[in-house]
Amino acid sequence: MMEPLSRCDRMQFRSRTVLTLLSAVSLIKVVSAQEPNNPVPTMPGGFPNLPSFPPDFADIYPDIVINEFSVDVDSGQFIELYDGGVGGMTLDGLVVVTYRGKRERSYGRRISLDGHVTDENGYFLIGQANQQPHIELTRELRRDRPPNAIALYFDDPDNFGSGTPVTGTNLVEAVVYGDTSGSVDNALVTVLSPGRLPLVQPTNQANVSLSRCRSWERLRLEAFTSGTQTPGGDNLCVLPDFYINEINVATDDEQTNQFVEIFDGGLGQQQLDGVVLVLYKGRNSLSYQAIDLTGYSTDAHGFCVVGWVNNTNVNLGLEFDPTVGFIKSGSNAVALHLSPHQRFRAGSLASDYNLIDAVVYGQDPALELLHTLLPHQRVLNEVGGSTSSGDRSISRCSCCQRLNSESFGVGPATPGAINMDCQQNNLTHVETLDHYINLVRLNEIRIAQLGLPRGDFVELYDGGFTGTGVSLDNMVLVLYNSEGESSYKAVDLQGYRTDTNGFFVIGPASVQSSGLLMDESHWFDGKVGAVAIYKGSSADFPDGTRATSTNLVDAVVYGDNNLLLLDLLTPGQNEVKYAVDTGATSILRCYCREAFEVLAYAVGPPSPGVANVCPPPPLVINEVNILDVFEDVGQYVELSSDGLPGFPLNDLIMFFWKAKPGKNPKAYRIISINGKHTDENGLFLIGYRGLTSPRPDMTPFSAPIGVIKETSCSISLHWGLRSEDLPKPMPLTAEGLVDVIIHGTEEEADNQQLIEFFRPYAPRDQINEIEDWSQRDESINRCTDSENNTVYQMAHISPKGHNHCPSRGDAGLIINEVNLIPSEQFVELWDLGAGFTSLDEFVVVLYGEGDRSYWTIPLTGFTTDSMGYFIMGVVNVQPTAQFQFADGFMRHTYGAVALYRASASTSFPESGPPSSQGLIDAVVYTDLDSKPIGLTNVLTPDTASAIDSRSVQLSGFSLSRCLSPALRSKAPYAVRPQTPRSFNDCPVFSNDIIINEVNVEHPGQSTQEEFIELYDGGVGNVKMRYLSLVLFNSHSADQSYVTVDLHGKRTDANGYFVIGAQDTAGVDLKLKPRVTGGFLQEGPNAIALYRAPSGSFPHYTEATSRSLVDAVVYSTEDNAHNSLVDKLMPGRSVVVEDSNHATGDETINRCLGNQRLNSDVFTMGLPSPGGPNNCSGSSSGSAYPDILINEVNVEVTGGAGSGGEFIELTDKGVGMTLLDGFLLVLFNGANQDRSYWEIDLSGYRTNLNGFFVIGASGITPPPDIVVPDNFLQNGPDAAVLYHAKARLFPRGTIATSLNMLDAIVYNTDTSAAAAATADNGLLGKLAPGQRSAVEYAAFSDRDASLSRCLSNNSRTLASFTVSQPTPGQPNICTGTPIVINEIKLDGNSVGFIELYDGGRGSTSLDAYSVKLYDSGARVYSIQSLRGKSTNGNGYFVYGKPSGEWTVDFPISGSDFLRSDGSGAVALYKEDSDQSTNLVLTDAVVYGSGNQPSTAVVDLLTPGQNLVRVGPDFGRGESSITRCVCCVPLASVAFTVSAPTPGQENRCVASTMPTMPANVIISEVGLQARGAGLGEYVELRGPPGASLDTFTLVLAESSKQGPVYYYSLSLERRVIPSDGVFVIGAVDLTPPVDALFPQSSGAPFIRPGKGAVCIYRSSDSQFIEGAAVTSTGLMDAVVFTNISSESSSELSAILGFDSIFTGNFSAVADISTPSISRCACCNTQDPSSFTLSARTPGETNRCPRGTFKQTIQMHILDAAYQVWVTDPRFTGDLRRQIAAGINAECKCGFNENYLKGEKLLNGSVYYQADMLALSEAHSKLLRDSYVRFVSKTEKMTILGVDFHIDNKCFSDCLSGGKPSTPEKRQGGGGVNPAIPVAVVVFVIVIVAVTLYVFLRRRRGVLFITKTKGGESGMATEGEFRVTNTRTLSDLDVLGTSSENHNATDFFSNPVYMYEAPREPVPQPGPPVKSEPKGNSDGKAMEKRSEQAKEENATSNGV
Repeated sequence: MMEPLSRCDRMQFRSRTVLTLLSAVSLIKVVSAQEPNNPVPTMPGGFPNLPSFPPDFADIYPDIVINEFSVDVDSGQFIELYDGGVGGMTLDGLVVVTYRGKRERSYGRRISLDGHVTDENGYFLIGQANQQPHIELTRELRRDRPPNAIALYFDDPDNFGSGTPVTGTNLVEAVVYGDTSGSVDNALVTVLSPGRLPLVQPTNQANVSLSRCRSWERLRLEAFTSGTQTPGGDNLCVLPDFYINEINVATDDEQTNQFVEIFDGGLGQQQLDGVVLVLYKGRNSLSYQAIDLTGYSTDAHGFCVVGWVNNTNVNLGLEFDPTVGFIKSGSNAVALHLSPHQRFRAGSLASDYNLIDAVVYGQDPALELLHTLLPHQRVLNEVGGSTSSGDRSISRCSCCQRLNSESFGVGPATPGAINMDCQQNNLTHVETLDHYINLVRLNEIRIAQLGLPRGDFVELYDGGFTGTGVSLDNMVLVLYNSEGESSYKAVDLQGYRTDTNGFFVIGPASVQSSGLLMDESHWFDGKVGAVAIYKGSSADFPDGTRATSTNLVDAVVYGDNNLLLLDLLTPGQNEVKYAVDTGATSILRCYCREAFEVLAYAVGPPSPGVANVCPPPPLVINEVNILDVFEDVGQYVELSSDGLPGFPLNDLIMFFWKAKPGKNPKAYRIISINGKHTDENGLFLIGYRGLTSPRPDMTPFSAPIGVIKETSCSISLHWGLRSEDLPKPMPLTAEGLVDVIIHGTEEEADNQQLIEFFRPYAPRDQINEIEDWSQRDESINRCTDSENNTVYQMAHISPKGHNHCPSRGDAGLIINEVNLIPSEQFVELWDLGAGFTSLDEFVVVLYGEGDRSYWTIPLTGFTTDSMGYFIMGVVNVQPTAQFQFADGFMRHTYGAVALYRASASTSFPESGPPSSQGLIDAVVYTDLDSKPIGLTNVLTPDTASAIDSRSVQLSGFSLSRCLSPALRSKAPYAVRPQTPRSFNDCPVFSNDIIINEVNVEHPGQSTQEEFIELYDGGVGNVKMRYLSLVLFNSHSADQSYVTVDLHGKRTDANGYFVIGAQDTAGVDLKLKPRVTGGFLQEGPNAIALYRAPSGSFPHYTEATSRSLVDAVVYSTEDNAHNSLVDKLMPGRSVVVEDSNHATGDETINRCLGNQRLNSDVFTMGLPSPGGPNNCSGSSSGSAYPDILINEVNVEVTGGAGSGGEFIELTDKGVGMTLLDGFLLVLFNGANQDRSYWEIDLSGYRTNLNGFFVIGASGITPPPDIVVPDNFLQNGPDAAVLYHAKARLFPRGTIATSLNMLDAIVYNTDTSAAAAATADNGLLGKLAPGQRSAVEYAAFSDRDASLSRCLSNNSRTLASFTVSQPTPGQPNICTGTPIVINEIKLDGNSVGFIELYDGGRGSTSLDAYSVKLYDSGARVYSIQSLRGKSTNGNGYFVYGKPSGEWTVDFPISGSDFLRSDGSGAVALYKEDSDQSTNLVLTDAVVYGSGNQPSTAVVDLLTPGQNLVRVGPDFGRGESSITRCVCCVPLASVAFTVSAPTPGQENRCVASTMPTMPANVIISEVGLQARGAGLGEYVELRGPPGASLDTFTLVLAESSKQGPVYYYSLSLERRVIPSDGVFVIGAVDLTPPVDALFPQSSGAPFIRPGKGAVCIYRSSDSQFIEGAAVTSTGLMDAVVFTNISSESSSELSAILGFDSIFTGNFSAVADISTPSISRCACCNTQDPSSFTLSARTPGETNRCPRGTFKQTIQMHILDAAYQVWVTDPRFTGDLRRQIAAGINAECKCGFNENYLKGEKLLNGSVYYQADMLALSEAHSKLLRDSYVRFVSKTEKMTILGVDFHIDNKCFSDCLSGGKPSTPEKRQGGGGVNPAIPVAVVVFVIVIVAVTLYVFLRRRRGVLFITKTKGGESGMATEGEFRVTNTRTLSDLDVLGTSSENHNATDFFSNPVYMYEAPREPVPQPGPPVKSEPKGNSDGKAMEKRSEQAKEENATSNGV
């Protein structure tokens, strides 16, 4: 590695002369070779490789730019280069490279320009043949997946092969293009055009290109505009509005007073980029000087003066001979052109090319010049009369017409000011500006708080140019309200004018200088709105006029949450933050005069009628580069606007100060900044003109070094000073100081003179840039420490990028992560975030067996990356390790990794013992078979044991430092997913610290009130370890702006830790406020707590959920969805700190739970830092009443009972409840879920019965609020009840759950078309995981409504049913479900039974009774509940009370539960048609493990497990508790927990019913080609079972191998009562239980080779693109479209063979098949599935005996006795027959289609029944079988060859003709073997039935069909199977015991459940001694007989 050049070497290096382009290329290669041979990592927001240029690049090669290009294929793609008009310029050494944004690499063949030259006009065209290009464009320019780029390099073409990564080295020019929707997270942008958005070519216009028009400086994307294509010719550009306003040619004294004044019409601060001032000689019409105005701008008044450098009022100073001047006298001309200056270089012929304005002057007319520039006009002359003595000039007397000599006269010279005493046609007047009305601006707005003596006012300002004022005729001032975006006041300005200073004030008499008096002091309405000035009159704006931009002159939108006003008046901007409450401030225009520019405003003291008193602009000196080792980038100064993009930069002056001992400091350089803006990252770069990437925004530095002095000096930024007013030389000043930095080098002592001078204004110490600080170029960076104090630090250069601020100055090095898996091994070292730390002194030693070293690895020559990481590892590690090794370079079972700091003389002998000399950190590990005592004693003496290497490797994870920074210890490490070269993925614990309270500064609020409170749950004095608090800014790409190190801090005795403002008392950690406010930004932003050290989060780190402990995403404006929510806490919402919540301050309080990452736990409250939160305003308290949406009539059908649409609220019967603060908002699901109606309920009350109705006038009784008819949209829509201010929900607000109390999402149409536009968006936002309430039009012939009937729980859409409308009255509810909710037994006959109505409350129990059963299914108690009802909360408790509980209905002990440990409780309801019949509605069967209670289970909950209780249940402290509501007859819904009679059940996570591992995939519906039907996955399992631990995952085969591409967590989902759970598309019918994302037409389940999987694992491990594993896999369906592929890499990994789906159409007469399970329940047998009809949510359609036909195969040379005694022959034959049939039909045929197989004697005949799905399918299978047999002569079975009779298909004994499908009735001839088979079949059935009956009596097995069917159709019914595996005797779902081992199909039995379709008659105990007349006994016997019959028919499936 080469040593860096010394200072002298660099100066010599710079002075070398480059003679040829070839030598320049060689020089570039030499410089590049000197770079260290280490990869340069990417820093956050920085560059993959930093830019560079050869020394004096701009001098080596003239300006060549990309001038025009088009990527439109239809009109022709091309790239046009331009040399500025020189022509004939050689292009040797240049190469054009095209880049693709998706891969951030080049594509196609690079285009070398060697040997080419530009044409005579300077153009060079690379295009298509019909464009006559110089080089043909052979590869299409990419348009897809933007951004893409075209780049021009000065380099060797061989360096740019296809696939070359993007680079900035030797870059000449580049354009980045493509619509990225604002996203710039791409290397093409950060390397080629940092800080600039890609160009976008219009796609809807023909013959359009992107043309350079406003600057010919390289790398200026803003110079391009869209226009008509002109390949190879001059661009067609729109000329800017600039005017030559005054020319002073002849002066009385020296020519230093010569000047040319350019004017922009008064706009001010307009950039002059691309404009060139050309001076022509009239004698020959040739130019003699061209002055490039790029980089300059007009001043605040609109002037730019070009003149002598030392004159005042000069903006662009020229150096020339004072005796000669720069403007030639005589007959000459001055012109402005839009052009590169080279085109008008000296000696160029005069031209009207892009002529903006011109003046031809002189006594003798220069006719040729005049004809060229101003044809048919006169020549101007300075000679003429004057009203005053002194110098005179050619002056514009009227403005503003370009190219018009008649506008000029003669007047006194007034550079930089309005022309005065201008004489024209013997008349003297001031320059007139008729268009000044367009320059009037809103300058100040004050809205005073009611009651204050000084009222509201608006101040207008015309710029102050004229001195006489501007007429305001035909102007009107309009005020808008945010509600409805409509006007409420219009003020005519006719007859008024601004005063002589340019001001005009509109206000009451109490406001000084009011020119137009208002009658009232407070004439503004509200704290939120807009002010606008228009051309027009008040008649154009009657009250209620909607905001418009027509004739708009200027506007200001102020306050919070004005989204629609912003869109209408100031699109693309934010509102001005302004607090009306104090009234002590105004909105002031401060930073620019551009109209509609919100960043022009600040808040400050009122100043009506005088100049505004403004705060300094929010600017800082962000980075300074002084020492540049290789001159790669050069010196520069970077400014920052605190992250505000596009901040205007005007009236700024930068001074460069030098100070020598004993002398006063002087400015050695001054730079004026006007008309500029910061870039999209809020940065502005001032630097060397030769730097190409990133291109500086200003390039005043003529050389790369030597401009900024390297001695102890200072750079200061000032605002409000005028350069023309500055004295020369400039003495040290602090006037208008914005920021200052005092800098030096290590060779210089601190300059105390500068330090002390600036200390009162900006306390700064001197920061020295140290040349040898690192081997890279470093700069001085502005950073903040952990307490938010500004500090300057040395760091790697980052021009136009985010500063890389080291996290700590004393950077150490630690072992951060170790991976022991041989093929993935790596060791990660970390310097705690310092970055670029040299590792020269460090050594890593690896120890192994025998406690001896086996590898010593010195790290000399390496450095950590920008984030501080260094990886030594195998080649497979990604990102790539900096130091690479072969697989298994570390001992993976036993050993140690040790890190040493050692000098060169320190030795580590091979096979040496462990050493502690120089030891920094170590990790010792073992397989636990051996104890590494020798290693632990030396390397980790404080750790008694080593880390278990086996558990680490088995986990597949790494050993990650997560718990402590402690060294030489195992305590800090946890086994976690690997994260090389990134911060570790660390665990979160239940007792971790949480964010408890947040107070964000509001406008007008003191920054001292801000704080963040953390809480440890009340433990107190908890030490925070390895925790960091990070603040993120959503306006800066979700990147961090403050990181707070919490490690080592402790909570106080009460558990609180408060982080607050610097000047706030009583906080634990103080932070300094930002430049523009408090330390917290107003938002939408985020506060995040991480388990990671602060070094993991340098400034501008993007938000991530990795290692996230807790977070709050907040805003002070609105709750619009934000990308920070998706990154930190997906599925949650933004929390709004509403400034109007309280009259004083308010905070975001945690009040509704301790859940982490949950926005719903926060409410608004009063501040309480360091103490319990003030939660009086939360829903958990009684601050506001409990109000619900009770009834909604969406669509009036016109039938009986129609009265109109309405919404009814209820207070649950309290009555007369005040509704202050409640807000009802209606949302439109078809319009992006935006609001379309808001109803503020403040001031209203419910009626005496607790109802409140909003509805149409026709409603009876009359509604409380009358609204128009049809005010409710039909859906999919929503009505939402909030407790919030109405201003937070302006029209068009997107639906949110924040502050939501209740909601109903509804629809009125369930058709497929309606489902396609379903309300999943509203459901996801308001009621995730639920289904819409549907108002069926066909409910009855009467009108219908959606009535709350099933629950009083808010936000529960299932609470609503369709019923008759009852506005203002109790709802008419039918079918209210009642379930058993809790059972408690405490001693003999003491306890309770709790019933629950779902939360509805006050439900009558008249028809219900409870029966108690013993373990023998005998009833021992019946209790009628007539006259009883549930309480207001829906509970009813009956039983025997005790001291611990009360009951609603006490009964005697003899009538209650027995304490024998097992039994049942059953709930019955009278049949509505026959009161004597009782219908079972719910039951709970319970018992201990040794008392299975099989009889009562069979009676009440057949097919289910009992609820297991302990043997001491009858005497213990637990109850049987329902934890899944409200599925009846589902044992799995219950668990054993603590009793809660009359209250919500206590179902903690540890006691929630867990799902047995028996959820299976039942059906997969793929998207059928052309069918347009939605995809779905159907699961089956026990009803009511929780799916919390399950994840649905989709996988596919890719070039990288099998990978995941989608996962869906099933957390918080349960299987419905029918045992079927469907995940699918929104348009599926019936509606699904969980939704797939919408996929814009493309199949969501991707076709080809893929899989649908169910895992029992968290979805966090199934990252898109991650490799597929079988860990945690429960079930899978693997499919393929390759017919020959039953086994693939995907199927091999998952352990499931593939199912062929490539020929769906082969399934006869089924147009849209699915993959359906037809055999239960082997989850690894693909033959369990078949292609069948789609049946989502219903019973699968499986092959049926109805369509069966008998097939036969004659095996000619087989021995019957051998085959019949060895079933393996039959099995192998069956498999081959199935494969043969499927090969012919390609229809998914498998062995399960073959039933009733047998062998016939003689030469072996194989016979089987082949089932089918339909008659057409049966024919397909028969034909396929015939084809298969016909072409088969022999088969190899079990390794033996057998010949086949290929003429035998069926009925072979009688001729072998194919049989036809069997019919239900009749038949033809009977095969002689059939009667025998029938007899045998009947005997088997009887035997099986008897066997089943006996086994059932012993409680071993129960199978029953829930739907009957004719013989041969049994598979249409669903089934229940117990956990018993002894099922070899039965055929279930078409599986015959003759065919397969039963355990293959029932190793994982599953409960299939279907709710009863009809009422179930009341069962009774099967007691033999009771007479048969007993109804219960008869019912039981009847069910037993039914079961026998069903079982008897099962073999026919």
